Amino acid sequence: MLEQDDFFKWAESFYHIGIIFEGRHDVYPICRKWVDEWYKKGYFTIEQDDLKSIFINLDKHNYDMFRGNIKNDKEWDLLKKTANEKIGYIVTKHLSEGQCDNIGFGISTYLFTWNFRRYKEYLFSHIKKQSDFDLDKHFLELGESLKSLKKDFDTFHWKKLYTDQFNEDASRKLYSAVNSKLSQLGSGNNEPVGTSKVLHMMAPYYFPLIDNPIAKVVKLKEKRSYPDTDKLDINKYMIWMNFLKEFLKKYDPKSLDDFEQKMNLSILKLIDGGLYMMCTVTQSRRVNKLGFDIKSSSNKP
Repeated sequence: MLEQDDFFKWAESFYHIGIIFEGRHDVYPICRKWVDEWYKKGYFTIEQDDLKSIFINLDKHNYDMFRGNIKNDKEWDLLKKTANEKIGYIVTKHLSEGQCDNIGFGISTYLFTWNFRRYKEYLFSHIKKQSDFDLDKHFLELGESLKSLKKDFDTFHWKKLYTDQFNEDASRKLYSAVNSKLSQLGSGNNEPVGTSKVLHMMAPYYFPLIDNPIAKVVKLKEKRSYPDTDKLDINKYMIWMNFLKEFLKKYDPKSLDDFEQKMNLSILKLIDGGLYMMCTVTQSRRVNKLGFDIKSSSNKP
């Protein structure tokens, strides 16, 4: 257990490492800004600088990190081309300068880039003609669902998990509603990672993020379950929320609040960023970004 100063150093250090190696042009703060405005006005305003940052982010999105078991080069190239076209269409059609009232499109680029393993499955299945996946319809209907849940989310939007009471019943209700909608819009799968991302986007100081590699390292899931029968689900997410609430009680709430203001991020996002860099990312694959790649360097004196 880290002392408070070391805990803050850990969170801040991995935040900067994440920015350097994983999200130099991250869309997260843009999408979060849009969500906050949508809560107040029922729409969000898209500025030219926002669009520029989003296009840079999408242009730099490293699809090859998510290739997985797709061995055929032509199929993989087609999937990347299809992914670029579909997300590009959404940005061009729905996120042009001006105002938009569908928050599904507002968070689309964040969900697409940070949950691409799931969207890759949907797109690949679509290409293989095993499904009829419409990314535009997907985010349109997600936005309509979130609008219908807006009053429920209003309860949590600015609440903080480490100071406010944990309302498990209401949290379960929202988790179930979002998970059910994502499942319906996908292929009927359980959607724990995508659900946590949507919940966090709607209430970033109350709902934490989680992914499968992190869940295994923190022993929320079994590390060696083959086939992977130990799935993330609503019960494990509630355990994660309860754990983080108790974990953060060990630190001074005023200091946590000051740190969040300094970083302009919730402590839940900062914890996830640190754990993501320690559990999900293979750091050795990023060494060449530092310039320590002898084969690509000149051997001439």
